[in-house]
Amino acid sequence: MFNFKIWDKGLNCFVDNSDKHEYYSSLSGKIFKNHFCDNKMLRQINALTLKSTELLSEDGEEIYEGDICVFILEEGGETISYDIGVIKFNNAAFILDGSSFDKDTHYLGDYLTQENKAGIKILGNIYENPEMLKK
Repeated sequence: MFNFKIWDKGLNCFVDNSDKHEYYSSLSGKIFKNHFCDNKMLRQINALTLKSTELLSEDGEEIYEGDICVFILEEGGETISYDIGVIKFNNAAFILDGSSFDKDTHYLGDYLTQENKAGIKILGNIYENPEMLKK
C-alpha cells in the first residue's frame, strides 16, 4: 500500500486522512469522502492525491509530490552544491522539476545513489506556499 496525502481544492487545505476509511480513491483517480451523516454514502470531492516518495527529509518528514525541496550535496562537511525544485511523479519515477541548475530531468534516485548522498530539506509545497514558485 502506498502512502498519500489529499489536497482538497475546494477548501484549499490538506485533509486529515488519519481515519483510513473516510476517503477513498477510485481506479480512475477520483476522490470520494464517506459522509457518515448521509447513511454512509460516498460523495466525490474536488481533490488531488499526492503520492509519497517513501523518502524522508533530514527532519524526518515524509516527502510527497508537490513538495518544494532543496537537495544539498556535501563533501567533507562542506556544501559543494545544492539544487531546488518541485517533486513530481513523471513516467513512473519521482523527479525534481524546475531544477535551479538546468532544464534537464533530475530523478530523485540520482541524488540518492551518488557517492556523497544528498541531504533533502522540505521548504514548503506548491499548494500551501505557491509564492515560493515565483522567481
